[in-house]
Amino acid sequence: AKDGNTIPHPEGQLEIAGVREGSRQSRLSSVMTLWAVLQHFYPYLNESKRQWSGALEEALKLAAVAGDGEELRTAFLKLISRLDDGHGLVSYKHTRLTHYPDFQAVFLNDQLVVAHVSGSQELNPGDVITHITDISISELRELHKDSVSGATDGWRNLMLINEFFRGEEGSHLRLQIERGGSELREIEVPRTLSFKEFFSSLREYRPKHPSEVADGIWYFDLHRGTKEEFAALVDTLVDAKGVMFDLRGYPAQMGTDFLAHLADVPLNMAKMFVPRFHKPDQSEVEDVEIENWNLEPRKPKIEAKIVFLTDERAVSFAESVLSVVEEHSLGTVVGQPSAGTNGNINRMELLGSYTVFWTGMKVVKRDGSPHHGVGVKVDRRVDRTQEGISGQRDEIFEAGLNVMNSISNQLSE
Repeated sequence: AKDGNTIPHPEGQLEIAGVREGSRQSRLSSVMTLWAVLQHFYPYLNESKRQWSGALEEALKLAAVAGDGEELRTAFLKLISRLDDGHGLVSYKHTRLTHYPDFQAVFLNDQLVVAHVSGSQELNPGDVITHITDISISELRELHKDSVSGATDGWRNLMLINEFFRGEEGSHLRLQIERGGSELREIEVPRTLSFKEFFSSLREYRPKHPSEVADGIWYFDLHRGTKEEFAALVDTLVDAKGVMFDLRGYPAQMGTDFLAHLADVPLNMAKMFVPRFHKPDQSEVEDVEIENWNLEPRKPKIEAKIVFLTDERAVSFAESVLSVVEEHSLGTVVGQPSAGTNGNINRMELLGSYTVFWTGMKVVKRDGSPHHGVGVKVDRRVDRTQEGISGQRDEIFEAGLNVMNSISNQLSE
């Protein structure tokens, strides 16, 4: 504190590349502006599990002493993290921390386990990462837990791994790993992937897409597939015994037409509302329902047994697709619950070349029950294991195939 003020002053002058508005006043005003917008306009503020009342004070203190652009980003993230919002992100235009390693990891309980290796020859699937740059994984989780936002634990874990791994292009991620339960070794892995490449890469060894994975059973990956591929394959799928759709990820190139080939009746998704805020502090809010999907059935209809594979990577539009599956019982859902975040995104520009994103619409299931923080639940939950990962097995796919075979056996009895 200085001269009776309660907000601390930094040591030295803040420097943010290419930005004139780097003064203490502009940093504090940006935090207050962001807080005010979220306070009045974030539609799930009253449903957040985190304490919002102390958020402004914490963020102001961090912004006041921020020594560089990344530290100021952290101050904004402290606000965003309290929203429990899977769309909650802060982008900093001048960041140098833009790249990621060429492998993927997942949390199995408290262990961070290497799940898929693309290029690094020193890592094996199933290796346990115990430290990153001499900091234990448990310490890193504690350090970053209030700097990531998510409506579910699954999505927050994905965001934590992003924060652990990000760094400058060409720099190395220094890891300590455990292999076979006891062997400890230290390795360095270069950061070569952009965020888009890293985030869209697979976290398991999936079947070839598309492919016939068993007699009469077809596999179609909605994360990797396109609507053109589906259109070319639809006549084959009509004659199939079963079809497994993989929605562990984002169906960016699929659209919604494929769902219409699974239906006898028009399809609707979850209910979506645009909130109108008539008074401050959300004391008077009118939720206006918007026009929903109305997908008419399409021919040829796929009469085969249907299984959908999913997990916490299914977010936003992917959950719109899953909500149709859930509402109309279009198939058996296998894996883990989705990210619990849907609806159009709001964005806001802040001084210093920052862009903040958060969910702007309210989405509930067709019966009015919550979707946010819940997601689409599965009919059969499958948890990955270190043994399965070490063997490069896709355990969720295997469980889906077992469900498919089980359905076929029941029908034949």
